Amino acid sequence: MQRPTPPDRKKKAFGAHSFLKLIEKRISLLEAFLERDRARTIAEMVTKTENRRLFLSLKSSSNMEASLVYTLESHEVTSQYLAEFVDIDWTRPDRWRILKNRGFNSQGKLPEFAKKYGFDLPILRSVITVTMKEKIIENELQIPALTGAFLPIRERLKEINFEQLDILCHLLRCSPRLPHFKRYSLKMVIMRENYKILIGVKWPRLQNQETAMGETVSDRCV
Repeated sequence: MQRPTPPDRKKKAFGAHSFLKLIEKRISLLEAFLERDRARTIAEMVTKTENRRLFLSLKSSSNMEASLVYTLESHEVTSQYLAEFVDIDWTRPDRWRILKNRGFNSQGKLPEFAKKYGFDLPILRSVITVTMKEKIIENELQIPALTGAFLPIRERLKEINFEQLDILCHLLRCSPRLPHFKRYSLKMVIMRENYKILIGVKWPRLQNQETAMGETVSDRCV
C-alpha cells in the first residue's frame, strides 16, 4: 500500500531571531580568524591588485580574508555612493523608518553610479543593500563597526526586511552577547581605517572608467 504524501512544509522565514542565533553559532569562526593580525594580508591584497573594483568579485569566496576585504571595500563604495547622492542616504534613523513604514525609491541612482564607475549593477545593488543595513544597525546602536561581528554571515542581511531589521536592533541592544560583539567592533574600526588609508594612497578615488579586461584578484595571500 502506497504511503500518503506528507503535506508540504513551508520553509521557516529567516528573520531577526534566526540571524542573531546564527551569529552566536558562527562567532567562534570570527574569533579564530581575528586571533591573528590581518593588516599585512590586507596590504598585500591591495598591493597586488590593479583595480579595486575587483575586490567586489570576492563575495562568493569561502576564504575569510577575501570576505574581509570584500566587506571593507563594500563600506568604502557605499560611503562614496552616499557622498555623491546625499538625498538618498536612508541609513539615518529619521529616514530608514520612513522606508520601513512607507517605502521610497532609495536606490534610484544605482544605475547612474554603476555606469559612471564601471560596476556591474546587480553586484553593486547587493553591496549597497547589505552595507546600508549594516550602517543602520551601527547608527541605531551607536557602536561603530559593530557589524564586523557579522562577517561570517553578513550576506544573509539581504534576507532581513526593514521590519525585522528594527527587531534585530532591539535584540542586539538587549543581548548579553553585545559586549562580546563590541570586542570585534574595535578591531573592525581599526581595519576600516587602515583600509581607507591603503586605498587612498593607491587609488585616491574611484576612477571613472570601465574595469580593465583580464584583471584578476587572488582571494588568498601567502
